[in-house]
Amino acid sequence: MKNILGIILFVLGFNCVFANTNLNLRKLAESKGIYVGTAIMPSHLEDSKLVDLLTNNFNYLTPENHLKWENVQPAKGVFDFSGADKIVNFAIKHKMRVRGHTLAWHYQNPPWLASLKTDKEEAKKILKNHIMNVVGRYKGKIADWDVVNEPLDENGRLRVNLWNVLIGEEYIELAFRWANEADPNAKLFLNEYGVEWFGAKADAFYKLVKSLKEKGVPIHGVGFQFHIDGQYAPEPVFVAMNIKRFKELGLEVHITELDVRLRGTPSERAIEQQARIYSELMKVALAYDIPVYVTWGVTDKYSWIPSFFSGYGYALMFDDQYKPKKAAFAVSEVLAGERPKKSLYEDSDTESVIKRPLPPFRASKAKKVPIIDGEINKGEWDGTYAYSLMYNQLDTQDRKSTR
Repeated sequence: MKNILGIILFVLGFNCVFANTNLNLRKLAESKGIYVGTAIMPSHLEDSKLVDLLTNNFNYLTPENHLKWENVQPAKGVFDFSGADKIVNFAIKHKMRVRGHTLAWHYQNPPWLASLKTDKEEAKKILKNHIMNVVGRYKGKIADWDVVNEPLDENGRLRVNLWNVLIGEEYIELAFRWANEADPNAKLFLNEYGVEWFGAKADAFYKLVKSLKEKGVPIHGVGFQFHIDGQYAPEPVFVAMNIKRFKELGLEVHITELDVRLRGTPSERAIEQQARIYSELMKVALAYDIPVYVTWGVTDKYSWIPSFFSGYGYALMFDDQYKPKKAAFAVSEVLAGERPKKSLYEDSDTESVIKRPLPPFRASKAKKVPIIDGEINKGEWDGTYAYSLMYNQLDTQDRKSTR
C-alpha cells in the first residue's frame, strides 16, 4: 500500500512539474548574469497567464512590432508611441531591460514611406527625424537598439532597400551616428539573420561590421537572430568560433530572435532535437559571456511562425497551453548547472563535424534563367543563393579553409 501511494504521489508531482509554467528561468538567468528575453505585443499584456509567464521567466523584453515604422510613424511626421509605451512601462515596472527594434529596415514600412520618392538630403532628414524622435523618447529607458535590421541579402550583398536607394550605403553609418546622438548611453546593434555560423553571408556581415568599427562608427554589438529550422541543428563549435571573431572586434554579441520551428506534428525525436538546440545555444552564450538570449515569442499561441512558414509551428519554449516544453526544461538545466567553458569548443576535435553530411542546400528560382555558356551576364544569377565551401569537400583530412 505504501509503495502504491508513493507511486501515485510521484506521478502527481511529475505532472505538476510539467503543468507549472513557472520554471523561474529569470532567477536562474540572473544568477548567471545573463538576460533571458522574449518579444511581445502590447495586447499580450492583457493575458494574465502570459503576464505570469513573463514576470517569472524573463527579464528582458523586445516590442515585437510596435517600434517598427508602420506602427510608430504610420503617417509622415505623425508618431504613435502608445503600443511601445505600454511594453516599456511594463518592463520598467517589473525591472526588465528593453531592446528597441528597429530603426531602419526594408520591411514593415508604412505606405507613405515604402513609396517615398525624394532626393538624398530629404531622405536623410526623414530618417534622422525618425531616429531622433523614437530614440529620444526612450532615452534612459531602452538600453539596446537594433539600429539597422537585416542590411544584407541572402548572398551577403548590401540589400537594395529604400534607404540604400535614396541615401546610399552610408545610411547605415548615419543611422548609428544619429542614434548615438539621440541617446549616447544606449548600446547600438546591427541585427541580421543567417549569419550565426560560417558562410558567405556571415563573412560579408563580418566585413561590414569591421568596416564600421574602422570608421569610428558608434556600433557596440551585433545581433544574431537564430530563426532555425529544427531539421538542421547548428553545429555549436562553428557558432562559437563565429561568435569569437566578432567579439575579437570588441563587440557584444546578442542572440536576438531565437525560435526553432518544427514541421507538422513533431515527433519525439524532433522535440528532443529542438531541446538540444535551445540548450546548446545557451551553453555557448554562457561560455562566451553573451549577455542577452532572446526568443522571438513566449508561447506557440502567439507565434509568428505558422503565418510565415507554411506547415511549421511548435517553435518556442512554451506551448499554446502555456506549458513548458522540453526546450524550456533543457535551458533551465543549463542555467542551473556550472558555467560551460570556452575550451569545450576551442579544444574540441572538429574532424567529426567536417565529415558529417551537410543539410540540403536551399534553392530559389533565378529572376532570369541563366545560360551555361561560360559567361556571367548582368542579372543572370540575381535572386539565387551563393555558397562558399569551408573546407576541401573531397578530402576531409585537408583542413585548409577554402573560404
